[in-house]
Amino acid sequence: MSIEAAQKEFIDSFNELNDWFMQYELLLEIAGMIPIPEDSEKNEMNRIQGCQTNTWLVLRAVDGKLLLFVDSESQIIRGILGVFVMLLQNQRLEDAADAELCFIEKTALKEQLSTDRFNAMSRVREMIVKFCRQQINSDKGENGDV
Repeated sequence: MSIEAAQKEFIDSFNELNDWFMQYELLLEIAGMIPIPEDSEKNEMNRIQGCQTNTWLVLRAVDGKLLLFVDSESQIIRGILGVFVMLLQNQRLEDAADAELCFIEKTALKEQLSTDRFNAMSRVREMIVKFCRQQINSDKGENGDV
């Protein structure tokens, strides 16, 4: 499934819930299914700056595809990061870099997030794009880590 189709499916499913409690439950479910970094990778280099709680993003490129490992002390942030994982995991670097991710803006998530948390999630997107572009431009594509 394309990133755009998966994103549309998530937005539609999330918005159909209509109740913030049910939406929160969905995010908790997603948070429980995501790949998390090893404890040794939960360091300052992989910490997302500006988050109110400790939050980590580890990016890898393997065979030209993006792999994400995320974790947060906040379950809602972990769930939102899980949506990034659902949409971008194992996608081609070029597709991940070019994807127009708008699931936060097109759901009630934007209203539920503080400005700091919204900005931190925007930084996640920027970090992913930067990583993908660096991998594409350096033509490494294999076993590159951030």
